[in-house]
Amino acid sequence: MKYFEAKIGYKVVNKKNLSASTPDPEAVHYRLRKWTLPKKGCGPLAVFIKRSYAMHYISHEQAPPKSFRIYCCIYIPSNQPGLHLRNDFASKNYYETPRSILPKGTDLASAVLLIKRCHI
Repeated sequence: MKYFEAKIGYKVVNKKNLSASTPDPEAVHYRLRKWTLPKKGCGPLAVFIKRSYAMHYISHEQAPPKSFRIYCCIYIPSNQPGLHLRNDFASKNYYETPRSILPKGTDLASAVLLIKRCHI
């Protein structure tokens, strides 16, 4: 049996509980108290290691802060070197965004469990 080291983190989502930084057709849907996995052929998922990093991310987005929600979460760290993002929405070609250029405090996860909503 394989064991995983779970960590506590913070997930930023929009009001529909979709990935905050991904357009709706591509976004992963997160549910409270249910494990969320990357879509097939995609991954990993992005989380913040501290609430302050999640707040900083929201404050630098173009949408108003009320457009976002922050959840405390449990996550399984990913060993992937970066996020997989689509080149354009018409193709199925992905490119990898290395960890080094992701927002400060970002960690990558192979699974995320939203626990409780935090106040912004």
